[in-house]
Amino acid sequence: MSSRRDFISQLSILSLTNPNYNPISVVSNSNKWTELKSQYLSNREGFVNMNIGSAGILSRPIYKKYCEHIMALNAYAPYEIYQKSEKEIAQSYIRLANSLGIKADDITLVENSTAGLNRIIWGLPIDNRKEIICANIDYPYATQSIINKANQDSLKIKKINLDLSIMSDTEIVQSYERAINKNTSLLLLTYITHIEGHIMPVKKIIEMAHGYGVAVLLDAAHAYAHIEHSIADLNPDYYVTSLHKWMGAPLGTGLLYVNPHRIHQLLPHSPYSRQEQGTIHKLHAKGTRAFQNEIILSTVLDFNSQVDIAARENRLKALTSIWYDSLSDHKGVKKITQADKYCGMASISLENNKINLDKELIDKYNIHIKKINRQGKKIYRISSGLHLDESDMNKFVNAVNTIIGC
Repeated sequence: MSSRRDFISQLSILSLTNPNYNPISVVSNSNKWTELKSQYLSNREGFVNMNIGSAGILSRPIYKKYCEHIMALNAYAPYEIYQKSEKEIAQSYIRLANSLGIKADDITLVENSTAGLNRIIWGLPIDNRKEIICANIDYPYATQSIINKANQDSLKIKKINLDLSIMSDTEIVQSYERAINKNTSLLLLTYITHIEGHIMPVKKIIEMAHGYGVAVLLDAAHAYAHIEHSIADLNPDYYVTSLHKWMGAPLGTGLLYVNPHRIHQLLPHSPYSRQEQGTIHKLHAKGTRAFQNEIILSTVLDFNSQVDIAARENRLKALTSIWYDSLSDHKGVKKITQADKYCGMASISLENNKINLDKELIDKYNIHIKKINRQGKKIYRISSGLHLDESDMNKFVNAVNTIIGC
């Protein structure tokens, strides 16, 4: 059976197993990025996945260890296997919390960002005279949950419209501020938008909202392991993210944070005990679940520790800039995302809306991107990852040029 030691002997970048290891930037060494790329499953079939925004790619060492955990859990008694891993899982919680500048007692794992959002939206007892603010750029499942909550509890929703293709940070903050009144109870805020990949001025918005006594639920589905940030610095009341996107954890792995001053207010629809009322544990999934997603986290964290977050952010931005800059002057391409607001994810549309760019790319070039329909217009979201390199970006650019004509 292969072990973590086998993996370390194959990979010459850094030691992966020491949680106290101080990561270094490898952004200047293209050979090391190539070595890192070779560790991902996606590279064997020639398939170019440029849709990490939907779900990430497992690395081979994570995949191997994940299969071992699944086999053990299904061949033996799963609860006993889980209990033997509790110390390792607790250490993973500490490492995750440290990466965000908070305490492990304030986070719990959830299935994904949507699950985390729902735990907050449906767990908050909001008076029917109160209002919730959301925006047209928020994730549809999040806004739909708010609509359902409002319909059930007779709440008012105030939805603001943002044109991120032209608005400045100041104008965005002002739009949220104008929507707040004395009845505003909660503000749903997206960190990186799911269509444009636009990095929002969330710290300024949170500070502004708190000045009016409004709680903020931060949807950071696309932020963790993508851009450098910390919960301690942003200071949201609630924070959710998906670890199966940019971090490359197994599908169905997310994280939820609740400010300790807010935890008592939540009344989730779950079988928590009286002892758990004042703790994050009342939001943790109960009963039989995907135990392997919790046990594997130490391996996921080890693999990701090869590159610090600053180097990762720079690398993802550099990869995106290759195709973004190359297509910028193309008359048939319209940029949806502002040039200074993206990192590893950005979007375009085509002047010729009859072209199905996503279908052409997958059928002819084995390149996968995300198509989103918005008001009859096709928008194409392209997201990078550490499983890709410059050659993949150039392949995409050449394919687009051929499809729409230079």
